Amino acid sequence: PNWHQLASIEGEIYELEGNVDAAIGSYERAATLGEDSPYYTQRLIGLYAIRGRTSDADRLLQRLRSRGLDNEFMDRIEIQIKTSEGEYTETLDIADDVLKDSERYADMLVYSQLLLQAGKIDEAIDVLKKAKQHEDATDVAWAFLVDVLTRNDRVDEAKQVIEEFQSEGSSNEMDLMLAQMHAATNQMDQAEAEFKKALAADPDNLMIKQRIANFYLAREDQKLANEMIQSILDSDP
Repeated sequence: PNWHQLASIEGEIYELEGNVDAAIGSYERAATLGEDSPYYTQRLIGLYAIRGRTSDADRLLQRLRSRGLDNEFMDRIEIQIKTSEGEYTETLDIADDVLKDSERYADMLVYSQLLLQAGKIDEAIDVLKKAKQHEDATDVAWAFLVDVLTRNDRVDEAKQVIEEFQSEGSSNEMDLMLAQMHAATNQMDQAEAEFKKALAADPDNLMIKQRIANFYLAREDQKLANEMIQSILDSDP
């Protein structure tokens, strides 16, 4: 029997089950038994990346590239590897080819972060403005944009983004995000009001209470912070 093929199939089964470490073991065993398929090698590279084994992923990646194999998947993995190693300039060169014109929401977030690391603030802001309008956009893009604008002394623009976000509707999650956005732009009264609104809608939510306690600690309001911390301690386990 072709033992390497059996091991590779076993790896695919483990992947489907979500057992990453077992899948890695099977693919490694398949390689030892003679499996040299680029398909399975790429799967193993992806799993190494998931587990943070960047040196192992990079070793296999370069082996495939030395054989003349090159595709978008490999570029994306290389972006992940180089980012984890702090090689932002080289990573951005690859990202410019792979992510710059991508319409995927996750790609926009990654690309904006790489632009920020490279000091390209205006370009990063433009990408985040596009990301927040994406059909798959989450609160993350909005909050990230507010944070970037605020950190770069563009507070008026950040406040406009907050107003736009607020017009999108209302939910407990949005109230909490609004509170954090207001706090980021030093609009403390508005932030406190949104925190209270979020807590009123879900009074037993320990995460909200923790955020409020941190908010009061940042304001050096020890009395209110202690009251919220005590409320957390008094909560049922």
